[in-house]
Amino acid sequence: MCGYTRATDRGATTETCGQTVQAGVVDMIEENSGRDATFLYALARDGETHEIVAYLKQSDKAVIRRRCAELLGDLSDGSAHDDEVAVRGLIDAVLKDENDSVRARAIDALYRHGDDALRRLINRIGDVDVEDVEQWS
Repeated sequence: MCGYTRATDRGATTETCGQTVQAGVVDMIEENSGRDATFLYALARDGETHEIVAYLKQSDKAVIRRRCAELLGDLSDGSAHDDEVAVRGLIDAVLKDENDSVRARAIDALYRHGDDALRRLINRIGDVDVEDVEQWS
């Protein structure tokens, strides 16, 4: 895990690869690292997008990261802020995860977030603005 910990008025937070998460989320990841992916359903049910993205980025188990990507695709009709968090996390997974099936599930999940999410992925991969290309879909 890359980052540092700092104290705030609401407790310790951890800066993790450019995202700040509450210390409780980091503790939850460590607690659940040996479990199967079923605990993620409760997080999805409760709309805990930040926590699911944290698992996607930090879990050492591909099965957990893969399920996180799937769930983030299922959460594509949430708030604009949660959608943005999910899309950023999914794009990072496509670009950085070492597991092919995690990357594939992340691409599928981005598809469920719509054309804009896919354009953002293509822009990041190819350093090209898709809007400058004729109809690509």
